[in-house]
Amino acid sequence: MTGKEFKEQYMKPIVYWWKRGEAWLYIGSSKRGLGRMIADSHKVMHPLNIEDNDEIGFQYFDSKDEALKTEREWLRQAHPRYNSKSGRANSYEQLQVEALRKTELKSYGAVEIGETENE
Repeated sequence: MTGKEFKEQYMKPIVYWWKRGEAWLYIGSSKRGLGRMIADSHKVMHPLNIEDNDEIGFQYFDSKDEALKTEREWLRQAHPRYNSKSGRANSYEQLQVEALRKTELKSYGAVEIGETENE
């Protein structure tokens, strides 16, 4: 597969979702394919939040406008738990995950930007 073929096949705009049973937890979109969805920096769909039986899915689109239109429609219909009007997840569970990340980093001797080793 050439780089061009890869981009044409895997870097198309997507809408992605996360469900637990019948409950919609998150719906998002990316204009550059799966990268955003699987990034460790994703504040909601981080692997520590996802349980074994959760459903993760995505759908490719030919244009970012089509993906954004679909995302908005799905958000209106599903009202996912971790989507807010501002586009940021502000849940207690999310705060727990961030605290766990800091604990894991410190256990490996790492320090987050803006912190000192003594914090």
